[in-house]
Amino acid sequence: MLSFIAIKRTLGLLGILLALPGCDAEPPAPGLGVSLARVSLPELDGSSVSLAQFRDKVLVLNFWATWCSPCREEMPALQALSEQLDPERYRVIGVNVDQDLNLVREFVLKYGISFLQLTDVSMAVSSDLLAIGFFPQTLIVDPQGVVKVSISGSRAWDDPVYYQPLLEAAGGR
Repeated sequence: MLSFIAIKRTLGLLGILLALPGCDAEPPAPGLGVSLARVSLPELDGSSVSLAQFRDKVLVLNFWATWCSPCREEMPALQALSEQLDPERYRVIGVNVDQDLNLVREFVLKYGISFLQLTDVSMAVSSDLLAIGFFPQTLIVDPQGVVKVSISGSRAWDDPVYYQPLLEAAGGR
């Protein structure tokens, strides 16, 4: 049984730890402020795509996986978003982190997902560069390639009331 002094010391240490600055602060949102202008990722067919080719467009980059239920559920809304946005000013891009790209190909075919799908099998971009640890994670990237908004979890991407302020925050009109 713990003595009164041991309990008092434990509570004292706990109080000190809780009082330290930043102990209760949320970690920064993944990717905020990171430049993606030099990032290249493969498409599902293996060909490389540089995000620099989308310079002057606001990007909606959705990091997802087929094993992630919320990711699968929000795909139709992202497809609707890709169809609603002006392709001269915006681009919706999926970045899948699955190891088995055949599963990804089957999923996009089965559900009619036609917006660009890139892969990050090694998670060099999603995990190492952007510190994404939760899926789905959607980044809104400004026309210069800098991440302006980071959103964890699935959202109503087919609702202009939801997505328009986010796009405007990244320089969209």
